[in-house]
Amino acid sequence: MSGLLDLKNELDFLWKKKLIFSYNKTVYKMKNNSRYSKFLGLMILLTSFSALQASEFVSVNLQSFNNPQEIVDNVDGVWKYTVENAPPEYSTGLISIFNENDEYGVEVQLAGGALKGSNVSVEGNKVSFDLSIEGTMVTVKLVADGDTISGSSSSSQGSYSIQGNRVKPQ
Repeated sequence: MSGLLDLKNELDFLWKKKLIFSYNKTVYKMKNNSRYSKFLGLMILLTSFSALQASEFVSVNLQSFNNPQEIVDNVDGVWKYTVENAPPEYSTGLISIFNENDEYGVEVQLAGGALKGSNVSVEGNKVSFDLSIEGTMVTVKLVADGDTISGSSSSSQGSYSIQGNRVKPQ
């Protein structure tokens, strides 16, 4: 409640200043118009709130720039990938790497559905996980470098090279 009272006092002060420096009947009428006063107060409040939000956003982003390696090492996100010489149903898809409750998870989207990764390990810009594909265990090891990711998958069927790019939000 104190904040609203401070805002009202500040608005009154601004109105008085404006009347002192540029007095005319139009300004005086607008000041006495209750709807206009409420609108003006709301606009000032929203503008102040927007400025606070913007400064918070800038400070969060500046923290990221203070540690550029953190940006490069970030494997979180969605990656569109291709696997060389893999069967068509497994040759392209999306890998989603996410951190939930301080635990990493992986989900791989294929044309035929989604597979959940197990034994997920993330160390800096490196991620590894296992997938069960048609009863065969596949181990995937990837390294992120900015917005590209590369690595390999290996199983009893052989090894395959994986290349991908981060999917940017639109």
